[in-house]
Amino acid sequence: MEIQNKGIERLHILDIERTESGLKLLKDVTDGESININLKPKLFIDCLKQVFVTKIDVAFYDEAKNKLNDPFGIVVIFALDDFHSLFFVDDKEKRIEIKQMPILINMFDISLGILRGIMSELTKGSTLDGFILPDIVMNKFISMLKVKLIGEEIIKDKS
Repeated sequence: MEIQNKGIERLHILDIERTESGLKLLKDVTDGESININLKPKLFIDCLKQVFVTKIDVAFYDEAKNKLNDPFGIVVIFALDDFHSLFFVDDKEKRIEIKQMPILINMFDISLGILRGIMSELTKGSTLDGFILPDIVMNKFISMLKVKLIGEEIIKDKS
């Protein structure tokens, strides 16, 4: 699948994987019980394969903060026409800087949409049938993002 916005590099989805089916335990949630959701976004930048991997881990908790599910999440692998346009590595500060936030937001918007679809399918026929992930405030969501560089080739800022 290829996605392109005006002024933004083309983004390609290469693969989608579900990590464990931890929603099994949620089938026992009683109707009307309050559930809290914790989403943990991660971005892996693979310099060797020149791909970006988004990972969103999902944890559900009851009102007493007891975890209600086994590990569950999704992984989406993206390619970008200009791999180097999204980020650079600042060796001095020991950090990775995202240069094009709209592309990063597109990747996580797509990943969250996929997660919503998977959760909808997995909860059919349970007390959570019809459950929809709440709207996500992207600025807050992205502020929780953990970014990790993988692969041997390190990309440096060329400016």
